[in-house]
Amino acid sequence: MSITLAKTLLISYFSLFLLIHSGPRARVHALPPPDRGDPPPRRPPGYQVRITNLINHPSLSFRCQSKDNDLGYKTLNFRQYYHWEFQVNFWGSTLFFCHFYWNGKQQVFDAFNASRRTCDTYVDGPYNMCNWIVKGDGFYTVGKKNWEEKDLVKVYSWQ
Repeated sequence: MSITLAKTLLISYFSLFLLIHSGPRARVHALPPPDRGDPPPRRPPGYQVRITNLINHPSLSFRCQSKDNDLGYKTLNFRQYYHWEFQVNFWGSTLFFCHFYWNGKQQVFDAFNASRRTCDTYVDGPYNMCNWIVKGDGFYTVGKKNWEEKDLVKVYSWQ
């Protein structure tokens, strides 16, 4: 092979090399997954039991407890309320009962029982709300946040 032919082939290959590598380049990259943040942890819905006193005088006294938690004795004046939050246990058997005292009368009942419906509930933020309204003639539940007197459902009377 002559030197001229070798130079010609070398120039041809070099030109082809430049032509291939000087054009637009396309590369395939795997895109990172979109950043959606970590999903919030899945938790069972929480519950809040609220007891509101609508008895004008004398004040209302009560004690609420479960098998594992004694919330102690409480006293509420007119239009005051007491509340507590919790999660239902794994077995779905969470139960809180309360013993109420007022003006020589008393009443005991399940304020919350996960295995049966003990009060009307509604969702407010992270909680299923269970509201008990205490009046001079008994105990009422209400299943909405902004309630009126006509929304109350009587469940128990004083004994």
